[in-house]
Amino acid sequence: MQAYLPVPLKSSWQVTLFSLRSQSLHASNVKEHTQTIHKLMQAKPTPVIARLNTDAFWNNLKLACNYSEEIEPLHQLWINIAPFAHLNTKELLTLLLDEISPLAQSYEHILAELALNKKSNDRKEAWRPKWFLQTQNNVISHTAENCERLEKLKQKILTALVLRTDAYAYLDAPRNVDDILAALCQQLNGFNKLVPPLEMPQAYCATLDDDRRILIYNLTQQEVILKPIPKRGHVAICSVKEIKKSVEEIHQFRQQVMTKLELNSTQHYIFQSIRKVWRLPFVVSMFLSLISYHFLIHFLGLAAFELISTGLFYMVGLAPVWWLGWVTLKSLWQGLHEYFTYWKKHEILESLLVIENAEQLIANQLSQVIVDIAHFDSQYLEQSLEKHQKQFKTTLKILERYSWLEKFFCQGTVHQQMLLVHDKIKFQQAKIETQLKTFSAHIAKRVGEDIQLLDKTPILPENQWQKLKAFVQANGDKACLKQFEDNSNVVKLWFNALQNNKMVAPSQEAVAFNQPWGGQCVRTDVLKGWQIIINAFTSQAMQAACLQINALLQHKTLLTLPELSQLVHQLDANNASKNLREIQGCLFNSLSPKRPQFASLLSQAHKKMVAQWHSAHHTKIMEAKKHIAEIFATPPAALAEKLEGLNDDDLMKTYELLDGDDIFAYSQQNNETVTQKNPARKFFEDYTGQSAQAFYLLKCVPEYEKREVIAEIAKKRLGWLLENCDEIKDADIELFHNYRLFENEDIFNFADFVRNSPDFNKPWNEKFEALLKSCQACGFDDTGLHYCYKEKNKRIKPFILHQQALSMQKDIPANKPVVNCRPTHV
Repeated sequence: MQAYLPVPLKSSWQVTLFSLRSQSLHASNVKEHTQTIHKLMQAKPTPVIARLNTDAFWNNLKLACNYSEEIEPLHQLWINIAPFAHLNTKELLTLLLDEISPLAQSYEHILAELALNKKSNDRKEAWRPKWFLQTQNNVISHTAENCERLEKLKQKILTALVLRTDAYAYLDAPRNVDDILAALCQQLNGFNKLVPPLEMPQAYCATLDDDRRILIYNLTQQEVILKPIPKRGHVAICSVKEIKKSVEEIHQFRQQVMTKLELNSTQHYIFQSIRKVWRLPFVVSMFLSLISYHFLIHFLGLAAFELISTGLFYMVGLAPVWWLGWVTLKSLWQGLHEYFTYWKKHEILESLLVIENAEQLIANQLSQVIVDIAHFDSQYLEQSLEKHQKQFKTTLKILERYSWLEKFFCQGTVHQQMLLVHDKIKFQQAKIETQLKTFSAHIAKRVGEDIQLLDKTPILPENQWQKLKAFVQANGDKACLKQFEDNSNVVKLWFNALQNNKMVAPSQEAVAFNQPWGGQCVRTDVLKGWQIIINAFTSQAMQAACLQINALLQHKTLLTLPELSQLVHQLDANNASKNLREIQGCLFNSLSPKRPQFASLLSQAHKKMVAQWHSAHHTKIMEAKKHIAEIFATPPAALAEKLEGLNDDDLMKTYELLDGDDIFAYSQQNNETVTQKNPARKFFEDYTGQSAQAFYLLKCVPEYEKREVIAEIAKKRLGWLLENCDEIKDADIELFHNYRLFENEDIFNFADFVRNSPDFNKPWNEKFEALLKSCQACGFDDTGLHYCYKEKNKRIKPFILHQQALSMQKDIPANKPVVNCRPTHV
């Protein structure tokens, strides 16, 4: 990248003397911008960047991945972003807009002024030494070369910026992630081929918002003006026509000022005036006047001739002296005038650069509505505004600084143009303040709408709500700040969104008796999304309360009604009753018989509905209790035969009635005092695996719960068999060959469960080996568990058998012969 960086002009006595004749070469911002660009572009590479910059790294990675097609695009991506990998998108845009563009404008002013001086010298209006002309050509060529370097650097940066805007697509990163280096490292580490893996240089951050992405696209298309993009009916602050008109007016204003300052006027010098005095007509007139003296003596006489001669001498003879004196005084006045207007013109030219840059800021960032408020980088905008306001303040002080000599010599055009530039800066300051107020009002109005769309956003900027509030507070009025606080009340928005935080349950759990509760389930994705929003837009005290309620709605934790009321009152005291009813409504609609204890949090209206349902089905509930009690009282030997004769629909209705009775019990009492439980559900929850008859009792469970319950029974039963090495029963064979387990191997897999069990990894046990052999005979083991167990214990088994033989010898009485038991290899 060294070939694209601007090179400072080598200092010499010729350049020093030449710079005295060029105003633009004294611009301090040229040196400052050049130093900043060099500093940012020549940063020391980190170990990760140094590792990625080596060809050996990519060759080894391609070889390890068998030259996969996925590696080459990542390699090309790194080649394009490598020079700017140490800078994120925000820093690259700052480098481009705040350093490279102003420096390019300064170079254009330098070239314009040097071109005017060169034309004047080419016309030979004034004598110039040879070294002066040669230095002038060298400065022009050097400045033009720097302009070309900056243009190439600008194109390289724009290419890197476009790649960063699309990084989320080909690096599987979140859309608002700004750290392309971190995303690339994570993608490369995902191949699991790097030893050691690449260290993440920094955590993900979300600063590449849609507004910045659109700005990059416009800059790539060589368009300075950002087209306003209305969103959801919001009108842009300025139209495209108005923006273009403002930018063109600034360009015309700059041209007019430069023309009025007479930067292209011809310079006058004393020696040039002297040369004009001694011309041929004047010499001829002097010769004729001397001849005329001879004839005047004959006609006028001596006395009259002396008087006329004296008059002619002072008026005509000394005319060159008078003329030379007048030209000298005029040139001296012009020289003093140019000397004192020299720096004032230069200050006006620098002020024009400030005005142009401020107008670009207004056009690109303050003339449209914000597309993505949730990720809007208000801090970056405030930094840009602070920089321009500082430049405004400094420029106004410079323009208003006048000595008495400057006031005397800088009258007329220079003073008039200075006043015009001064007024234009004041106008731009007022324009920025006006549009910032409109900006703040726009944020205050839209912030609530944008927050509600963030439930699926994986990453949000840290302290975004506080940053937006500070921006509105600094640039808006009290009404605007109040509107922002009302619309950005995340707790209020969250409670309002709870009514949409549910959907119809995939499998309807209550259909037989028209139970008023349930039938819906909470959307966990929405709750997780709101958890991200709560963490980003609320204080820590509110976060704890919101997360507790969030866990309650997901049925992960249980609160008492006083605890829930206290949390709701803590979040929003003014709307506590309304919000509590909303939460109770969500709990009622998503109430599941698996967790009947949540019925204790229902409102009185919901409890009344449960009581009415219970009263209407009281007789059926009593019959269901009696029916289920008879089933569980049946001896194990006759259980299968008894269940065989029962109807599945009757058993499902019995199950639902008992679940409804549990919900009614919890809704009428505190959950600490309720001991009633659906006997069938309680049996499977308390089941430890000791009984093989549990499989037959699955007939009492409704179809929509059997998939989950049979997996739990299989795990508990197999765990008990492995721990106790019990004999496999017929019910076990039916259980482990059930089609539901084969269809849901992600929940239960026989071979994986055995391999991961503690008993399988313990030293050899004869009973355990016999159990595995039985499993193989019953068709449970199709992956060679028995063989693996034998091979695993091939060395330890003889030792254990020998120890068992020695233990048996110690237990043999003395009057009995000793049998030599030698271990054998199996």
